[in-house]
Amino acid sequence: MTASDLILRKALVGSDLDSSQWNLIQAGLKNRAFFSSQVAEANILAALRERAAEFAERGVDASEFRKQLRKDLESMHYEPKKDEKNTIKDLFSKARLDAILETNEAQARGWIEHAEGMSAGAFAAFPAQEFLRVENRDKPRQDWPQRWAMAGGRIFGGRMIALKDDPVWQNLGDAGPFGNPYPPFDWGSGMGVLDVDRSEAVQLGLIDDATLRGKVEELRDAPIPDFNANLEVSDPTGNIYGRLKKAFQDQVRRVGDKIMWRQEVLRETLFTDDFTIRLGEPLETGLISKLAAQKPLAGFADALRGKPLTVDQTWRDAKRADGSTHLSHFFPEKGHPNNIPLTVGDMELLPSIWRNPDRVKKLRRDIFEVQLDAIDGSTLVAQIRVLSNKGGFSPQLWTLYKKIAGSSSSTGSRPFDRFHSGEKLEPTATRIIP
Repeated sequence: MTASDLILRKALVGSDLDSSQWNLIQAGLKNRAFFSSQVAEANILAALRERAAEFAERGVDASEFRKQLRKDLESMHYEPKKDEKNTIKDLFSKARLDAILETNEAQARGWIEHAEGMSAGAFAAFPAQEFLRVENRDKPRQDWPQRWAMAGGRIFGGRMIALKDDPVWQNLGDAGPFGNPYPPFDWGSGMGVLDVDRSEAVQLGLIDDATLRGKVEELRDAPIPDFNANLEVSDPTGNIYGRLKKAFQDQVRRVGDKIMWRQEVLRETLFTDDFTIRLGEPLETGLISKLAAQKPLAGFADALRGKPLTVDQTWRDAKRADGSTHLSHFFPEKGHPNNIPLTVGDMELLPSIWRNPDRVKKLRRDIFEVQLDAIDGSTLVAQIRVLSNKGGFSPQLWTLYKKIAGSSSSTGSRPFDRFHSGEKLEPTATRIIP
């Protein structure tokens, strides 16, 4: 797995929270989210995530990606607030874009290096690591030896060294904004780690050979690290969920005593044999206002107020004219040249299409269409069927697909298997998310 893959696995989570408020979110959720301080628009986050993944993959100068991101932002009509122009709060600014690109890459590479360093072979050869400055800073913002000592670390002749499984690394992470036992431990700190070999670790008294052999044997039997292992946050009392709900609304869900991002659930639906997910209510200033503004659609506006959108396997398994199912929208097809493959990232934009689309139009008496323009020049289209029943009206996703707009290329589109390479489309357990 590459740093690019890890970035793309992060769920798009929009919020008006600033960086200090995000720092209070549990690491088990925050580390699985792609977010940016005070950015609530999912399509802007999708553009940022795509470019950050490309940046991590290609490893070239950030200037090329800053230029492309500014074009993406302009195409989505982004405008910074007047009092925030040319500050770190301005998404057009070099400082903000560099922070987004470089921090996401550093976090992804940090996880990969940490996972590799904790393999049996690597731990046997290099059981410890040194915490040190790897990039110079004119004015270091932190007293790192002090933070190291407060985290429980020992100093050897001025060097900060500890075993790789020492609690000091998690303590160091918990004291910063990211909560990880690997770099980066803070924004733009310039601090990193360097492997310390077995002989030096033994010489410093950090470990003896017998203990090392025992730890190595335990690591041989340990499962391969999973980036999504901490996707969920345990919340047996429901207190955490109540606070998160105020900040993230329908983006966060509580299932049993676990909390997870709804976007992650959406990405998993294709692998579920039977599922029902209900998205949040349509925005009064978004979908409802757009429906009400058109006479043929006004009836839909009245029927949909306060109603969540139901997403289940009906849309996925519906037959197309050629006999294939709508699942085929996730794969390239020669017989459908005007369609481009959906991605699981497109699935994450579904709540945004539902709540605040760019355009709406009526298809027939009980079906209307919503559209959202994507950063690659294509348009994401969802058709919504409004069913009438004893409880009133209930909207249901009818189909979801992506179409090419004019002659624009689809350079930003990543096929479904980019996110799930090697996995088979096989049904799993029933999943019902309220």
